[in-house]
Amino acid sequence: MQIELKLLGRLLSSFGRKKGEDISSFNSCRELVILEDALENGLTSIRDKQNEFLRMMRKKEFIIIG
Repeated sequence: MQIELKLLGRLLSSFGRKKGEDISSFNSCRELVILEDALENGLTSIRDKQNEFLRMMRKKEFIIIG
């Protein structure tokens, strides 16, 4: 997850933006679309990791009980 956050920080800095900067200062819709895509990809990655963890825990529980 830290890698995704670092990549998002690099994406923002590639636009010359800083963390916590107001998004109303973005000049083009294209910048916002790219940012939105990066955020969606990050959320998808986090959900995938959460689901993977839950599957792993259920499998371990089944093995212990089973």
